[in-house]
This record gives sequence, C-alpha cells and structure tokens, in this order.
Amino acid sequence: MIDEEEEQQSLMQEVVSKVRRLYQRLLICNLQDQMKTKNFYIGSAFLVATTVSLWLLSNPTPNFNTIMTQTHKQISNIKNIPENLRNSNTEDLKVDPMILERLGFHGISSVAFTPQKDTTKIVVKNRPVIATVALPGQYRRLMGLIKSAHFHLPDKTILIYNVGLDSGNTEKVKKHCNKTALCVVKKFEFDKYPSHLKDLDTRSFRPIVIQETLNDYGSVIWAEPSEYFIHGHVTQLLKQAQKVGIVGWTIKDPVSSITYDKMFKFFKVNVEEYYFLESVKTSHLILYNTEKLHKDVMLPWVRCALIENCISPVGCQNSVCDYNRKPLYIYAGCHKYDMSALNVILGKVFDYMHDSYKASEQLFGILDSEKFNVTTPKVSTRTRLNEIKI
Repeated sequence: MIDEEEEQQSLMQEVVSKVRRLYQRLLICNLQDQMKTKNFYIGSAFLVATTVSLWLLSNPTPNFNTIMTQTHKQISNIKNIPENLRNSNTEDLKVDPMILERLGFHGISSVAFTPQKDTTKIVVKNRPVIATVALPGQYRRLMGLIKSAHFHLPDKTILIYNVGLDSGNTEKVKKHCNKTALCVVKKFEFDKYPSHLKDLDTRSFRPIVIQETLNDYGSVIWAEPSEYFIHGHVTQLLKQAQKVGIVGWTIKDPVSSITYDKMFKFFKVNVEEYYFLESVKTSHLILYNTEKLHKDVMLPWVRCALIENCISPVGCQNSVCDYNRKPLYIYAGCHKYDMSALNVILGKVFDYMHDSYKASEQLFGILDSEKFNVTTPKVSTRTRLNEIKI
C-alpha cells in the first residue's frame, strides 16, 4: 500500500513538474508581452485545473486530502513564479565590473549607469583615427571605403576591426595595409565579452568597438563599409564633434519608430518624448572622448550592449517593417538594436533636441562598388531606413 502511494506521489510530481514548466514558459511570454491581469489569472486557473485533471486521470481513486494538499502546493508555487522571474531578471541586468574597467569606466558598479564619483582618466586627442569593421561578405565594400579614406583623408590612420571576415579576404586586407603605415588590422576578441555579441545582426559589438577605439586614440571617425567618403573637408564637423562630443547623420524616421517599446522602459523614459526626434545612424559617427560623452553617452550605451535584454529585448525583430504607417512616429515593427539604444540615450542627454549633434554637412555617400573610382566617385544618397545598412 505504501509503495502504491509513493508511486502515485511520484507520478503526481512528474505531471506537476511538466505543467509547471509549461506554465513558466507561458508566464514568461505573458509578462514579456504585458498581458492583462485578467488573462493572466485565467491562464493560472486553467493550468491549476489541468494539473488536477491529469492527476485524476492517472489516479482514479485519490485521497481527497492529498488532492487538496497537492493543489495548494501548486497554487503556492504559481504565486512564487513571478517573484522568481523578477529576481532572475534583476540578475540579467548586471554587467561584470571588470569588463567596464577594461573599457575605461573606472569605479562603476555592476548595475550603475553613471559613476558615483569621477575616477575616470579620459584620453582626448584632436587628431581622430578612422575606424571601421570588416564584416562577413563585405570585402569589396570594405576596400572601397579604405580607398576613399586614403584618397580624401590621406593623413588619417585607418583602424580595421575584423569581426568575421573570412581568412582569405583578411589576408588581402592585411596585405593592402602593409603598404602604408597608416593602416592597422585588429581582430575583435569576442571571447572577452558576453556571448550574445557574436550575433552580428544586432550590432551589439559596435558600441564596444567604438569604446575600445576611444580608449586607445581619444577620438574617432567611425565609418562602416555601407557608405564611403565623398570628400575630405572635415574641419567643421570635427569642431562640432569636439564641442558636443558626438556628431551623427540622421534619417527622417523618428526614434520612436525604430525602437521596441521595452527598450524605452529599460532606460525609464517615455516613448512620447521621441515622436519627433530624428534618428542618428550608428554606422557613421564622429566622437571625441569628452567627459560628457564618456559618462553620459558611452557608458549607458556600452552597458546596454553588454546586456542582451537591453540591446535585444525579447519580442523585438528587424524585419517586415511597415514604412507606410501613419503617423510616422508609430513603431514600424523593426527594432534597430544598438542604433535604437544610442538614440534613446542621446534624447535623454540632449533634452530631446538633435540640433547640437546632427551633422551640419554630408561626408558620406553610396558609391557603385562595381565602378568605384576614387577620383570620380558616382555618389547617390538615400535616407529611407529600409534602404540603408546599419
């Protein structure tokens, strides 16, 4: 008789365990999609009923007291699940302080967005390097960018971070760089950072690479192979960046249209503030490692990039964008990851006004890579979000 009861209890525990796992997955989806309280309790009641029903089917003659005891336990467990999830999410928001220290953010706790006191040694240089990334399948575009930089800005050092270019093309790039002292190829060490940075689609590596460059060189013209230099007249742009800390090129789509709502909640801001704030592209920037940029912009941007739930909130995606929506500020269905994060931060730092950091003139254009000629570039411009590579 005792063996039979133990077998029944074991079976009950197995059934309950399966139902609890199913419920946890359902609850996570409910919480992430902000399901209404009514639906949450309906789901809870359904799963409790399912637990009891499955047990009754597996044990036709259960003891009534046992039913009540087990049901009460499962209701208690269900009540505790949200609290457990909240504790887990709190852990997910932490960043290894050693990573922040290595990136030049000294005296920062694992959960702080800004330092409690100024213990940071900031390096600022007036002669920025040109930094870019070598991405898989973009060898020709990369070489076009490098050639345009050599032609228009021959006195600038070019720093190339390899984040996935194949070995054969990497050797070609190195061979090209060996011809000049102003070209450096550096492999980005993904193993030093959280594993989600390896997902190149989210571009979560971008803030980290930029911060590494600022640490080493103090200022940078960040330019990725999606566009190319069309001239070398950068004096006014550099002066603007020195004053503000950052200069970028905007598109017509407001920040609210490219940002998943959960990212706004992460930064504790209201989406309404971003309805008419133009979005800066993160593929092309000029940055000076000023104290304000370092503490107010780069630190929260880097922290967000290191936290997967911030840079890529569950439920977001970057496809099937609705560009025919009205009004324009409505979310288009496409989250832009690091670009979204930077623009949310810039809105907070600059009081939701983009005039001070918006580039005053064009520096980049789209060139025909098949007919690329640095002396007579064929330039075309584009601003629609679905046409640019970010």
